[in-house]
Amino acid sequence: MQALSHLCHLLKSNDFEAISGVVSSIAKDEIKADVERNWSDEQRNNIDLEVDEIVEAAAVRVLMHNVAYERYADVDVDLVGLRRPRGDGHPAVVMNFSLRFSRNYSSGQYPIWTVTKFVLKSFKKLQQ
Repeated sequence: MQALSHLCHLLKSNDFEAISGVVSSIAKDEIKADVERNWSDEQRNNIDLEVDEIVEAAAVRVLMHNVAYERYADVDVDLVGLRRPRGDGHPAVVMNFSLRFSRNYSSGQYPIWTVTKFVLKSFKKLQQ
């Protein structure tokens, strides 16, 4: 959940270089293209989400697989955020996300999870 909050704050500030430590290089390029092509200004300006505003998270798929001689795990997680209204006039928003976390479980690898997919599935501004 911290990864989602952190990514949302970086995306709000258009800091695509800073997301490199959290997401894979391929995912970074896909996220940047998606934000630049498909997100409205309203989505970009209201994407910031605090950890305590993430109200639901569910692992929807876990996959263990091999690539050559290495063992990987992928976990797909759907998350729902309910962002409270901000004092600066930004409205309350409900957002649904789909993230994939990946980790190399091969011998000698660091236990680091990386975001390899980030999708904003829905974004709905609530009436005040």
